[in-house]
Amino acid sequence: ERHVSACYEQVHRGLTALGFEVATPLEPEKRCHSMLVCTDRNREMVDFFLEQGVFFSPGREGYVRISVAPFTAQEDIDALFRAARLWLARTRERRECHAVKGDGCL
Repeated sequence: ERHVSACYEQVHRGLTALGFEVATPLEPEKRCHSMLVCTDRNREMVDFFLEQGVFFSPGREGYVRISVAPFTAQEDIDALFRAARLWLARTRERRECHAVKGDGCL
């Protein structure tokens, strides 16, 4: 249980530091082993992360669901953060592209 809690806190804090909005509380008494991360592109985000070797589920509309488990290793968390940075760079480029060129730029 301590391992899962430590992994959860590391993922929650790391994603928050990168700029993601985590809808699930950080406090242990208000959470389980999974968290909802806000996104308006949940299916696209799931597919992108899967291409990077990171699996999580689309969750409900407007979110993805990321879980940790007793077998979650530091390498898994590092891979999640690498993929998250790539996702942010990709979506930032898309937003800038839309702002400069309009909807047809992709």
